[in-house]
Amino acid sequence: MSDGTVSAYAADMEMGVIKTHDGKKYHFSKADWRSSTITPEAGLIVTFEPTGSMALKISVVGHVSR
Repeated sequence: MSDGTVSAYAADMEMGVIKTHDGKKYHFSKADWRSSTITPEAGLIVTFEPTGSMALKISVVGHVSR
């Protein structure tokens, strides 16, 4: 598993991007989002399974402090 932060999410397309601490970017679809109570949005800290350039099995672990 890897961890990162949701850097962008387009609700109309149900697609987003997760950026890891080392700068890698992974795309995801809402279908791979495991939380049924938290909607994807920029700033969420997540864990996920990287597969190529895609993030799968995404779980929310927190929110970036502002």
